[in-house]
Formats: sequence, C-alpha cells, structure tokens
Amino acid sequence: MERVHKYFFWFEENYVKIYNKDYKLVKYDGEEKYLFGTIENFWKVWEKNSKINIEKDKVDFIFFSDDKEKLNLFIDFSKKYKESNSILFSGEELKKIIIEQANEKIIFNIFDEEFCIEKDEYICRKLNNYSENLKKIYVLGNNIDLNISKYNFSNKIIENIESKNQKGILNNFFINEYAKK
Repeated sequence: MERVHKYFFWFEENYVKIYNKDYKLVKYDGEEKYLFGTIENFWKVWEKNSKINIEKDKVDFIFFSDDKEKLNLFIDFSKKYKESNSILFSGEELKKIIIEQANEKIIFNIFDEEFCIEKDEYICRKLNNYSENLKKIYVLGNNIDLNISKYNFSNKIIENIESKNQKGILNNFFINEYAKK
C-alpha cells in the first residue's frame, strides 16, 4: 500500500521548524526549532525521524524561507523522494501554517507573485497596501495550487482553544477600535 507523507519546513537562519500533515509542530531533540548545520546533516536527522520508506512512500514537501538560494538547495536535495501528485497545497493550508507563526505581517513570494498576510492573535487577513520593508518568505515545493495568492484571507478568524479561553476578547476588540479614532 502506498503511503503519502506531507511535511512543511519553515527555515529561519540555521534553524528549521517542521510541521506534519496535521499542521502540528514536530519536535527534534525536544526542541521546536532544530539547529541543522549543513543540509546533508539535516536530511540525515530528518530521514531517521520521519520513518519514510524511500522505496515505497511518496512525500509532499513545502519549504518556507527568507533565503531563496538556501531554499533551492533543499528543493534539489528533496528530489530523491517520490513525489505525490494527489494533494494541492492550498490557501487554507497556508493559513494553517501562518497561524503557527508569530503575530506579524509577512510578504509571501509564491511563483514569483507576492502578497502580504497580516496575522494577529485573532485574525489572518490579506493586505492590499503594505511596505516592501517587511519580512519576505519564499514558498517552494511540489503540488502548490497555482491560484494560492487568490485565496480569500480576508478576516479569517483564528480559532484555537487558547483564544477561545482567553479573557477579555471583546474588551480587546473595543480597545483596538477606540485606539483607531
């Protein structure tokens, strides 16, 4: 039976955060961010932890990084795995990965098309006007939806257990509205 694995890699400097197909952070050596050193070292550790059968299993990789050259090296290295063409990486999936990141504005570059997403504690939204000085993340991988930048990120409410249990959500909303005036 053919198994399809899906992984998302978010690179920052020499650290990587790895998410599984359920958008859950995978810890390596007990850490949420894994210091990988070289690309070869990273793949050795990842292969050991992933339990993928290179002969039988297929893998979907999506890579995120602010360094496009480094990202291309990871793409080249990942080509030894069989790719799956069954599941597209969509705007909804991108939103789930963004939710796990810090509250900030990020410019995403996918297929050389750029768009900006702002995320705070409660909402994920696409911005039409933004500064070019923001953090830019390149997204590369197999099976990315060609129309991902057209996904409607407008005011997508971030639902998680922590935000539902936080005290004062409405209070925070009214304070923010008042501050705008």
